[in-house]
Amino acid sequence: MKVQYFSDTDTLYISLSDAKIANTDMITDNLIIDFDVEERVVSITIEQASGTTDLAKLEAINVATPTLIAVGEREKISEL
Repeated sequence: MKVQYFSDTDTLYISLSDAKIANTDMITDNLIIDFDVEERVVSITIEQASGTTDLAKLEAINVATPTLIAVGEREKISEL
């Protein structure tokens, strides 16, 4: 799973798998969900993310053996 934030478009992108996207549903103007051919969620896109999410805090809860890689401007991870 990958979580990416694009500050130039204020978009939060959550990739749940590498499966090929077969269908996309626009749930609201700011929420888009992509599905594979078996209707499993592949990714979630949140537009105008800074207004609807707390981008300063990301927690991994009950994740078995998490691997955390910080990329970009915020290299410091203060708390898990």
